[in-house]
Amino acid sequence: MAGLGQRRTAVAAAFAPSDPVLLVASEEGRTQLSRAGAGMLTLRGGGTFDSGRLVGLAHGATLKVAGVSFVAYPPAITDLHATMERQAQVVEPFDGAVLALLCNVGAGSVVLEAGSGSGGLTLTLAHLVGDAGHVHSVDRNERHQPVAERNVQRAGPTLAQRVTFLQGDLSVDAGRMPGLEQDHAVDAILLDLPEPWTCLGAIERLLRPGGFVGCYLPTFNQVEQWTIAATAGPLTEQRALEVLSRDLKVAPGATRPSSRMMGHTAFLCTARRTAATVPSEG
Repeated sequence: MAGLGQRRTAVAAAFAPSDPVLLVASEEGRTQLSRAGAGMLTLRGGGTFDSGRLVGLAHGATLKVAGVSFVAYPPAITDLHATMERQAQVVEPFDGAVLALLCNVGAGSVVLEAGSGSGGLTLTLAHLVGDAGHVHSVDRNERHQPVAERNVQRAGPTLAQRVTFLQGDLSVDAGRMPGLEQDHAVDAILLDLPEPWTCLGAIERLLRPGGFVGCYLPTFNQVEQWTIAATAGPLTEQRALEVLSRDLKVAPGATRPSSRMMGHTAFLCTARRTAATVPSEG
């Protein structure tokens, strides 16, 4: 461990067996997620190669496959999002990162996510909590959660071991879910559900005082109904906002915003839990 005032020195690394690897075609820019040492890989656009060649390859190194140059990178969270299998709507990284930040999710946090979907937000949370934290991801849809599980597994063991997937309905099953038996068991609760107000009882039971709840809500009507319902519970400091992301096209003398952007994804709502009782003066 580095001493006080000392900086950690970056060390050049190489891919180990089973590490996830992002292959980026140098000229075309197309990407593909692979795993080092996982056998023969069929490339998008044609061609196959032995992924055993990736074992021991330095991060950021270039290799040629079927005449095409690829750069091999350890995938970032945004790369995992871009290449993930999708079934339910995905919480985009810019939304998930802001929502997690507003809910104070960080290293060591224990987080409950309701609405695993395709696992987009799950990946962001697992990245943020670190090895000392954990993510409990709950979904009542039996079709969606296997997709989320596959996406987290393909991200590699470092992230996968930080996540426990649970099947059930948080609004009715909170007290019976493994790892969530104790009151005030989590530091933050993030809900990607159409009716998050039905989970207010579970929030009151599971969220520690001082902890945050965050909701991902596509419509104004949902924001209004959530805010009105949450006001009646032990939740204060309510906030609602929207994140807009637009790329720039950069060229000498002609830099401008991209002509296309994602105009709306969802609204982000947050609130902080108070203690159940107010101490008397004395």
